[in-house]
Amino acid sequence: MKNFTLTNFLSYLFAIILFALVISQNHPSFKLNLENPKIEPSLCCQKENSSKNETSYKKTLEFFASSLDLKISSFKKENLLKFSLPKPKNKNKKRKNLDQSSKLSQATLLSKFNSFDLKKPKSKIEITAQSALAIEPQTNFVFYQKNPKKLLPLASITKLMTSFVALKYFPENLILEVPSEIEKIESAHGKLKPKDKFFLKDLIYLMLMVSSNQAAYTLQKNLNLLPLMNLEAKKIGLEDTFFEDASGLSEKNLSSAKDVARLTYYIFQHQPLIFEIQKTKEITLRSLEGNLYHLKNNNPFVNFPNFLGGKTGWFSAEIQNLVSIFKLKNKKMVIIVVLGSRARFEDAKKILNLIEKQN
Repeated sequence: MKNFTLTNFLSYLFAIILFALVISQNHPSFKLNLENPKIEPSLCCQKENSSKNETSYKKTLEFFASSLDLKISSFKKENLLKFSLPKPKNKNKKRKNLDQSSKLSQATLLSKFNSFDLKKPKSKIEITAQSALAIEPQTNFVFYQKNPKKLLPLASITKLMTSFVALKYFPENLILEVPSEIEKIESAHGKLKPKDKFFLKDLIYLMLMVSSNQAAYTLQKNLNLLPLMNLEAKKIGLEDTFFEDASGLSEKNLSSAKDVARLTYYIFQHQPLIFEIQKTKEITLRSLEGNLYHLKNNNPFVNFPNFLGGKTGWFSAEIQNLVSIFKLKNKKMVIIVVLGSRARFEDAKKILNLIEKQN
């Protein structure tokens, strides 16, 4: 067995040596042209040498095939590089495809976004108000809006801020005297007698339940509330709001539906007594001089079970204002503001009905 292995090894070695010798004798690079080293062979000689080289290669390969028991095919130049290299990928084409798919996906997203229904009214409603806003204050979700930043006279909605600063900076049981010139102040309801005396809290009831301009004037005359009202407006972040008087009789008392909603929710959070008063249907007050004042809430929404409070405002037949807070069936809160309306309660009801259908 060992002798057989050695014999095979020697035969392989001999074949390799013989192959090397044949190549050295036949390859043109190993031949030395001693006769005329500078003269290159002619073209016909090059062809003849080429055919001889190919014959020599073939014989050598046949020799090794017979020695090693291998099968070979005849040598042909065209067999070289038979395989084809993979074509380079067209990066631009791939990029183009990616861009197209990207555009398609963006277009799909945009179409979905544009068609996404933010609980917009499914049916259009016609309201007379120049400006309106219905918003869920906890999330700032807007149910309905119409020119929410338009500036309009506030009218008696002013009294929300008057009540707020009076209760914030002064005690409820502070005694205030009605000014002697009170009869000059226009007031459809809640007319006061000159020199009569009230607790501050009772004047708040008069302002919020029957919108008494004389009660607002009494507070302003005694406490100089205007600087505090404008100061609080800045603190709360009311960008469109300015107060010229405490009652809302001045046309320079200006605000927007957006600011009114913000003010309403702020007061609801920080001075809940104001909204408790606004929900009161009827009350009789007695002044310190013994005069009786019977008050009946003039807000039609006071009979709505989901009404949490609100304030009316009347500047003219063309500029009627209203702000109201309601609690919806799903426990959400909604603040509805209408400004510059010709039919404030009807406008607010249309908006409320629309929201209740959606929720």
